[in-house]
Amino acid sequence: MFRKSLLYLLTILEAIEKISVYCKEMSNAQELFDARDQLHFNASMNLLIAIGEESNKLDRELRARFIFDWRSVISLRNKLSHDYRGTDPYIIWDIITNSLPPLKRVCLEMFDFIKTESDLSQDYLMRVAQSGYYKHLSYLLERSS
Repeated sequence: MFRKSLLYLLTILEAIEKISVYCKEMSNAQELFDARDQLHFNASMNLLIAIGEESNKLDRELRARFIFDWRSVISLRNKLSHDYRGTDPYIIWDIITNSLPPLKRVCLEMFDFIKTESDLSQDYLMRVAQSGYYKHLSYLLERSS
């Protein structure tokens, strides 16, 4: 029933993993902002926009089953897209460090639900994990065993 939302969910999870990789060496907002001429900051902002966009595409009924402040996730996308210059790196750092881990947990619960509900094959998940775009999601194979 919710299989259509799976691609959006995988994109959210991949974006969270990439942000984690980009910020792994950082210990605060200023480091994130300054690193490599704002490369990591800008990449993370772009991925937060993608998370908001994909969250908006998730089936509303699916979002309703899994409690999270989806409205804030979607609103952040709009704010970042339309007020780029007004983006405070301290707010972005707070979102990355405090909001993404619980979002990831909820998304993994959604993944498990969709996997069971849609009877996803191990072969399908293997193809996803081997995709260059979803290369940080190989751990999903272990969740599906």
